[in-house]
Amino acid sequence: MGHGQVPAEYSEVIRNVVIREEVLREKGVTYSAAQALAMITGWGQSMEGTINDKDPVIVDRGVNGYEGEGVYVLTWHGDLLIKRLQRKDEDHLWLISDNRNYEKQSARLDDVTIHAKVLLVWNARKI
Repeated sequence: MGHGQVPAEYSEVIRNVVIREEVLREKGVTYSAAQALAMITGWGQSMEGTINDKDPVIVDRGVNGYEGEGVYVLTWHGDLLIKRLQRKDEDHLWLISDNRNYEKQSARLDDVTIHAKVLLVWNARKI
């Protein structure tokens, strides 16, 4: 999200969360293994509307490759990003920002390291 960040700059916002498996099932969330689930915090505005700045995001760290169109946590040219990925051709992916103010970017598949797939956004809104 946003312009990316160097992974060392990432700050911890949430330390511990317990979610009942039934809740994930009710929401249609499938994952590789319970031990692979993690919660991170979104940052920036590029995915705004889907993932807003500081939204908690549940990810599956067991997904380390492109498994079809979806939203992934990835590193590209040294920046940590959350982007929607879509296959462009055999050797390239589109890195797509859901915020229409950002243009999609073409990336060589070999230049992208996938760390996790985004499963669920925990949209917390102040009322």
